[in-house]
Amino acid sequence: MVLLLISVLYLVAVWKGRKPLSDLIRLLVRLPLPDAVRTGIEKSIQVVAGAETQVLHFILEKNWTLGIVLLITTIIWMASLPDYALALRFIGLNLPLVKIIGALTIVRIAFIVPTLGGSGTLEASQMLVMQAFGLSPAFGISLSLLMRGRDLLMGGLGLSLISWMTR
Repeated sequence: MVLLLISVLYLVAVWKGRKPLSDLIRLLVRLPLPDAVRTGIEKSIQVVAGAETQVLHFILEKNWTLGIVLLITTIIWMASLPDYALALRFIGLNLPLVKIIGALTIVRIAFIVPTLGGSGTLEASQMLVMQAFGLSPAFGISLSLLMRGRDLLMGGLGLSLISWMTR
């Protein structure tokens, strides 16, 4: 929920003509830094400011597209919550909604982290979340294995269906 709030606040700030990330990076320039680092930060400001300008143009010119994307994203999140809660119950956990949302957020972040495929980001994130909740990390591994197994089963069924339909 906090990440969603930050995202919405960021979009509102850009829509009002502000450049929050650029301004945040500009604060770093005020620190006593070596010249090479300062030059890198100044180049970063230019790149980020350009990206924020593009975000502003997208918000202003494609606001319907943005609204549809936000609606679809919300629907996906709402559909993911019961799925994740059911998986937690299947391994014997009955967590409150706040913790389910927090753990699901970590799952989503693990999926978008740019790491090599199959590097264990999901598994590590679930272990850390369960430890943060005061539970055994074995619950995190169990949940990850359940999710991976479900995904393999669904992918296999889809491939089988496509194979059968193309004969």
